[in-house]
Amino acid sequence: MKPVYLEMKYFGPHEDSIIDFRALEEAPIFLIGGDTGAGKSTIFDAMTYALFGSTTGDRDAKELRSQFAPDDEATEVVFYFEQGNQLYEMTRTPEQYLTKKRGSGLGKKVATVKLAIVKEVGGVEVQSVASKPVDVGNEIASILNLTADQFKKIILLPQNDFSEFLKSKTNDKEVILKKIFGTQMFTDFTTELKGKYDEARKQSEGFETRLQFELESNIWTDEEKEQLSAEANSQKVELLNKYVQTRSNSLSDLKKSKVSIDKSVEKADMDYQVAKDLQKKFADLEKYKLEFKTKITDKAEQHKSEQVHLSELQWANPLKDIVRDLATKTSDHQQSLKTQVEQSNAENLSEEAYQKAKVLSDTLSGQSDDIEKKKSQITQLTALIPRVESIEQLRQKLEVAKPKLAVLQKQLDEQSEAAKLISDKITLKNKQLVPTADLQKTRNSLTKEKETFVETLTPLLNLVTNLDSDIRQENVNLGQLKSEQVAKQSALDVAKKNYDKQISRRQGLMIAQLQKELVDGEPCVVCGSTDHSNMVHTVDANETELKAAMEQVDQSQNTFAAAEKSLSTVKGNVVKSEAELKSKTVSLDKAKSDLSVTYKQLTEKSDLNFSDKFSLEQVKHSFDTKISDVDRELTTANNLSNEIKTLETQFKSANDAVNQAKLDVTAKKTEITNTENDLKKQSAEIDMDKSSSELSEEKSRLTTETAEYQKKLESAQSALQQSKLDLSTVQTQLKDTEVQVKKQTSDIKSLQKQLNDSLSADDAKTHDAEVLNGWISEINEDKLSRLHVSISQYSQEYERLNSEIKKLTAELSDKQVPNIDELAKIQKDWNQKKEVIIQQVSFATKTLEDSRNSLKNVQKIMDDQGDFAKKLGEITSLYNIVTGKDGNDRKLKLETYVVQNYLQRVLNYANDHFINLLSNNRYSFELADEGSDKRTDHGLDINVFDNETGDSRSSNTLSGGETFIAALSIALSLSEVVQSSSNGVQIDALFVDEGFGSLDHETLEKAMTALETIGENRMVGVISHIESMKNSIGQQVYIKKLGDGRSTVEMINK
Repeated sequence: MKPVYLEMKYFGPHEDSIIDFRALEEAPIFLIGGDTGAGKSTIFDAMTYALFGSTTGDRDAKELRSQFAPDDEATEVVFYFEQGNQLYEMTRTPEQYLTKKRGSGLGKKVATVKLAIVKEVGGVEVQSVASKPVDVGNEIASILNLTADQFKKIILLPQNDFSEFLKSKTNDKEVILKKIFGTQMFTDFTTELKGKYDEARKQSEGFETRLQFELESNIWTDEEKEQLSAEANSQKVELLNKYVQTRSNSLSDLKKSKVSIDKSVEKADMDYQVAKDLQKKFADLEKYKLEFKTKITDKAEQHKSEQVHLSELQWANPLKDIVRDLATKTSDHQQSLKTQVEQSNAENLSEEAYQKAKVLSDTLSGQSDDIEKKKSQITQLTALIPRVESIEQLRQKLEVAKPKLAVLQKQLDEQSEAAKLISDKITLKNKQLVPTADLQKTRNSLTKEKETFVETLTPLLNLVTNLDSDIRQENVNLGQLKSEQVAKQSALDVAKKNYDKQISRRQGLMIAQLQKELVDGEPCVVCGSTDHSNMVHTVDANETELKAAMEQVDQSQNTFAAAEKSLSTVKGNVVKSEAELKSKTVSLDKAKSDLSVTYKQLTEKSDLNFSDKFSLEQVKHSFDTKISDVDRELTTANNLSNEIKTLETQFKSANDAVNQAKLDVTAKKTEITNTENDLKKQSAEIDMDKSSSELSEEKSRLTTETAEYQKKLESAQSALQQSKLDLSTVQTQLKDTEVQVKKQTSDIKSLQKQLNDSLSADDAKTHDAEVLNGWISEINEDKLSRLHVSISQYSQEYERLNSEIKKLTAELSDKQVPNIDELAKIQKDWNQKKEVIIQQVSFATKTLEDSRNSLKNVQKIMDDQGDFAKKLGEITSLYNIVTGKDGNDRKLKLETYVVQNYLQRVLNYANDHFINLLSNNRYSFELADEGSDKRTDHGLDINVFDNETGDSRSSNTLSGGETFIAALSIALSLSEVVQSSSNGVQIDALFVDEGFGSLDHETLEKAMTALETIGENRMVGVISHIESMKNSIGQQVYIKKLGDGRSTVEMINK
């Protein structure tokens, strides 16, 4: 990632600042300088915010909106950068409150972001990449292959945070290094391998589970299971084959038994069926005999009686129509006579009604002249009533309008008074209003002063804190060294005591050996005496023990010498540690003094009251309290201003209401005048002796009277016409009825003669008309058909039963009734035996089939398990090597091992080009053999080898300045090595924020040389207040304070 162009609008102290990085490519390094609190680090915040939506510190992006930003101007960051062959444009705005487009006040604007590919800065958009925060975040991560945290560790080293990568744990380093060196393929390989390994393990366990399931199945008996568990897998298949054969033999025996039982069952079934058929025939014979007695013998008399009555009904059947017609005609004749009487009475009534209607119609016709006069009066009233109503309406309108005029006049007076009150309030509040510009200026001044305090005192406080931490750590180290010195001294004392003991023992053995070699009369080689009688024997001479004692003297001497050297080294380290502690204590005292003096200078210049004892939190609280007071005053002023605006709006509304009320009064007066003129004119044209309501009542009465007359006349004429029609209709109906009565009388005489002739005939079945009517009733009830059916059924049943009895009597003449119960018992016994054998055969078949299937399954499982064993061994071996469980003594995972090689290249490059140079050949980097916290995962922990002490120690033990040198060396080397890696992240820029102040002059020059070397093939920018850097670096971005919290950017070329 290479920065090209950055624009900040109302971002921190930058109102509208632009940095064109293309103008900074002439020299290998450029400086970002300026006053404290001017906004140098804000440049890094802007780049980080544009790319990732976050800042380099703990501040939220929306907190970086400028204090002086107008409510109608948005905070925005536009950042152009190159990656590969593409030029990208990032535009991002934070959540902020801006003037509403509609209405008054401020409205919340959500954060926005857009990523696009462009041809040039400010040029046309070639492609829109993303415009949603989540999508932009994913795209940036894909383009840069870095997260915000990783970006701050390898490209942008924020103030007080540059050592984070150096001191981070193996896991954190591994994540970053995998990203920037493109080793994700090893992670993917490990993940895929683990999946295959887990799958293989699961499959292997599955074989064993399936095999155990088959062997412990209920197919096998407990005895068989016990035998199987005692056998090896190789013998289990042979044993299972024996079990299957045993089941097969058992099934064959059962099938033979089943064939024999099936034959016995078949014979028992046949015997039982024959007996049942014979028993049924004996039962049928008895049934038919009983049925013959019941249906034939017992009903013979009834059958004969039915035959006689059938002939009677057949004789009466032809006469039923004559009897029916005679009854019908007689009934109709009686009804016609009744109707004739009723119609004669109706004729008399119709004649009477016609005469009455004629009299009423003639009477009403005589009143027509009087009705015409009333219609003329109605016409006159119709013309007069509207004119009278108009005059009445004008009078009523005047009665309503005059009170309304009074009301409107009163409203006008009240609204005028209300408008005057609002005007007085506006005048009073304008006198109370305090200008917000002065309050805002005070607030900006306090904010600026707070930033000056914080940005000036924070580095000093951090220095004090770091030195205090270093001193505490140094005290811990010194305590450990002194403890170690005591332990070493104790070890030395023990070694010396042992050495003296071994010397003494060796001396005693040597004397004993000399004593052993003395010869009486010969001189002693030590003292020269020839008298050996006074020798003292302390130990017995022994050459073997003497030789061993001499070796032990040598060993104890070496141990003693080593203990002396070790103690000397520890004492030297104690002296160095005490010197370092003293130096840091002096530095801490000076830092505290500087902090106290600076704090005093700042507080003396400030108008606020501060405690004599420094506390950064208390300073912030004092400023925040004062700023809150000013904010409350601003809020009060703004509220008062809003109240005035509200009152002005109310005054305008009230004034508009007064003007409208005046117009309403004038309009109402004009209306009254016009109405009075119209009333005067219309009243002169007519004489009003009655009101419109009285005239309307008179018109309504006349209209009602004429309408009632017309209705009565039409009703009378209609009644006359209807009564005449009714009379004619009744007369016609009476004539028709008289003709009908004559014809009915003739028909009745003819039908009565036919019936009398039939009853008096010689062959008549009866001469009594009543008996005949009874027979006809039976015929009508379908008795004739029922007799036919009953007689026919009797004959058929006789023939059927007589035939069946003769047939069965002949068949059973030589037969006896069988013992059906005994045969049924025999059949049941054989069927039960059949069911038992069927179940036994079915169970044996199923058992044999299941055992065969289980045997096949066991054979297949064992075959598959044997084939899979080799594959499992191969993948397990590979997995153990990749995950560090096997294959290397340090137990490193493949991913860690690969990344460790890249890190070793970084450390080698740092050792060759930077750390030795910057530390005057004192330090060099090396990978730790074990973690500082004794953890297992330590493959990427970094130690420093101290050439002065000859020891390796954790990078966490370095002082502040040493840590900066080490971190800078790592950052520069990381940048170089990554750039040369084919799979690495593209790093075209490096930025360092502060930290140079902890270096001496010589080390600073070496650091600058190293940065310039790096800057030959990428962009390098630094932030610093050091004068020598300002004087030596040719290209500079100078951040200049303008006052009121604002800053501007100036490009400087020396």
